[in-house]
Amino acid sequence: MKTAVFLLLLISYVCALRVSGSIVDAEAHYLFLTRFAFGSLTEGSGHFSADISSHNIFGHNKLVVITDERWNSVWNSKTKCTDLLDPANTELQLDASSTTEVDIDVSSPHWWYVIVVDCSGGIELTYDLHFENPGTFWTREVSFEAQGLLEIDVVAIFFVVVLCGMAIGAVVFSFVYLRSIPLYIIALFVNSALYLGGLLADIGDRIIFSVTGRPFVPLGFLSDIQDILSQVIFISCLFLMVASPTLKRAKADVATIGLISVFLIVLFFTQIIVYLWSIYGMDPTSSVYAYASPAGILYLILRVIALCLFIFLALISKRTYGWKYKYIFVAVFSLWFLCHVVWVIIGVFISQFWREKLVTLAMTSTDVIYMLALVGIQLGLVKAKPAINMHNARLQAEDERELLVDEDGLRDDEEYFPL
Repeated sequence: MKTAVFLLLLISYVCALRVSGSIVDAEAHYLFLTRFAFGSLTEGSGHFSADISSHNIFGHNKLVVITDERWNSVWNSKTKCTDLLDPANTELQLDASSTTEVDIDVSSPHWWYVIVVDCSGGIELTYDLHFENPGTFWTREVSFEAQGLLEIDVVAIFFVVVLCGMAIGAVVFSFVYLRSIPLYIIALFVNSALYLGGLLADIGDRIIFSVTGRPFVPLGFLSDIQDILSQVIFISCLFLMVASPTLKRAKADVATIGLISVFLIVLFFTQIIVYLWSIYGMDPTSSVYAYASPAGILYLILRVIALCLFIFLALISKRTYGWKYKYIFVAVFSLWFLCHVVWVIIGVFISQFWREKLVTLAMTSTDVIYMLALVGIQLGLVKAKPAINMHNARLQAEDERELLVDEDGLRDDEEYFPL
């Protein structure tokens, strides 16, 4: 399943960017069309072709291309039509009335923003834009465009909806079988809902960007905050489960809860700092990696510390409660803590635009798979508890009738299951 999810998500990233459509706006002086990032895996020139038919015989539409070096200063609430046609602000200005083909130097990575401009007012045209990287078919047809490719989120949402359904099932079964809903079951449900909400907010932000050329900051912030909270809640569930007498009884002493709480608070605020730096501190024209910042490095260190704390809590639990069956659980979920660190390190050695795609892809796939696994485990344990209770009750009844019992009060051939 993990391989299938990875391949499905990967397919959504390996399509060349081709944007086409029609525009009829009698009042507009300029409209944003799309943005694209040429890759730098091979030497040569990128290729940009535009097939445009203008239906406004009185206007003179121009196709203007601006790089990320000037985009934020040019495209804002104070943008004037004349600013967009100033050669000092643009890389390319093309007549939007015919088929145009242009070779573009891609020696350094940039975002290329495409807008259509007509200062006389009124834009009416159909367009077909195609961006190609230099090199062979494979590298030429691979798009590095980040905004507007929603397939990754659509596929992820399918699995997260399944995750939310399982979490709801765990809540319902807990109420039916246990007559109460344990706190960690509620936490897993909230975690699933936050993750789904973050994906939906991210899709909304991307759709708005694809139309306006500007990110909608509140939605982007909401998406990232929900993702950060989801991570913290998921880690807290893992810590509590491994520190408890059994996976089913997610309880811990006051000292353990205090230690976990302090660590999670530090982790939460470190993630917030990394997020803020990636938004306000990074230079979009450079290949600076968000995790290469001091806050990013601290976050990676905290992830490693989280793994060590997870194993430490497991060892303390083993010494205190003597459980044996959680070895597999600890081994499997220890890999989750390592995965994020491994993906980030891999990202250091690959192209900037591959990095943004594949590292995010790998992290999303890993998170969804492990969340499904954890909720599935809890759902199975909740459903299994009635049968375990019946088994233990039967053994107790038989033991009361038996005269020969061992020193622990159990028959030699059977034992109680821990709850």
